[in-house]
Amino acid sequence: MTTQGNNPMISQEAEKSVLGCIVRRAERGEWNAVHAVSEDDFFVPEHRKLYKLLLSMSEKKQPVDLVTLTDEAEKADAGGLIAAAAVEAARNGLYYTNLEQYALILREASNRRKLDRLAEEIAKGARDPSEDIALLIDRSRGILRDMVHARGEWTNISSVLIDTYQELEKRQTGEIVGIKSGVADVDRATGGFFPGELVVVGARPSVGKSAFGLQIAVDAASHGKAVCFASCEMAPSQFGLRMFANTAKIDGMKLRNAKLEPDDWTKISDAMQEYAELPIAFTFGTKTVEDLRNDVQKKIDLKECDLLVIDYLQLLTTRRRFEAEHERVGYISHALKQMTIDFNIPVVALAQARRQNNNGRARCPVLDDLRASGDIEQDADTVIFLHRPDDAGDSSVPERDKRYFEELEDNGLQYIAFSVAKQRQGQTGIIGAVFDPSHMKYISMERIRGGEKA
Repeated sequence: MTTQGNNPMISQEAEKSVLGCIVRRAERGEWNAVHAVSEDDFFVPEHRKLYKLLLSMSEKKQPVDLVTLTDEAEKADAGGLIAAAAVEAARNGLYYTNLEQYALILREASNRRKLDRLAEEIAKGARDPSEDIALLIDRSRGILRDMVHARGEWTNISSVLIDTYQELEKRQTGEIVGIKSGVADVDRATGGFFPGELVVVGARPSVGKSAFGLQIAVDAASHGKAVCFASCEMAPSQFGLRMFANTAKIDGMKLRNAKLEPDDWTKISDAMQEYAELPIAFTFGTKTVEDLRNDVQKKIDLKECDLLVIDYLQLLTTRRRFEAEHERVGYISHALKQMTIDFNIPVVALAQARRQNNNGRARCPVLDDLRASGDIEQDADTVIFLHRPDDAGDSSVPERDKRYFEELEDNGLQYIAFSVAKQRQGQTGIIGAVFDPSHMKYISMERIRGGEKA
């Protein structure tokens, strides 16, 4: 079977053969054949109309033979072109078992036409000085991605179970390991963060979400994972001070005011050597989700990104224009989720939660408190909220931890409730942890309960 003349973008014979196969299989009650292709795959107008007719008949489960088909075709087209195409299609369905082969030829010709149109759009946009190049690249990439993922192959249940079994074996042997947060109690509750997952960490301002995001990045890098950290909020030196406070065990205010002793400089030098070995790359200039995707794509191509951390989601912008804020944030949320799938990495996105109180007392955030868009909740595989209770009477502090609350406060530490509000593959609930604000570090409550000194 060949294409139309020397034009590889058109194959009328393939169109006729596919339609014929669909008709022949429909006569046998095998209507699933109609989904082997789509309306856009047909170039000839009457072939496209006939396909739409067959699709409509399949949805109604109408019986099909040459008489009923031509009757329906005549109703749809007074000129008789569709009916004529139907008769010819039926004659071309002799080798109906070859549907998959004919459909492949048809889709290839269709994709060539789409690529040709896309090339024209790219060339036109490239010559237009008013066209935003980054947006043009992102739009073109989206069209190409849709072409690749337009039709997923059906997989039987045995294949699904075998693939899952093999993945479980790899997890058990440690070949596949979820990326940890560095807080043992939280890791036990979540099982870690796996490729393809969008993890949203939400908190109100000044609760410690940036410190938690940095701790996730450092812990992952310490275990050999290549980490990309995109900061939309803080300057490089702010991150540097936090890392020195964490590793060198120097009080953050002492670092901020540069009131340092000779011994402190030695600690800082040692910390610099320790961090220099970690595979963490920061970007502080990326502001749009399109630019971020381009930057991460380069890292993925170099095999230098196993985890992406974003601080924070609502500060990301887009080159696209939206009238409403929730539409903008929703678009960015969808884009981040798509990145987890396309790049096969986990993405941890920090997010701002609305300020809420209950009779003057701060309460633990819930899913509705994710600022600006409910799409964040929908796209996320896991949502974790950080909450700093006002006192031990807060409902987020479990009974067994109440006795430690004041002691922690007296020692300059903060009790933090980690609320797992959503988890597609696990349970939800609240886990207690400790935050050391002087050294920007989270500590598991297990250490406190076990009597280990923080």
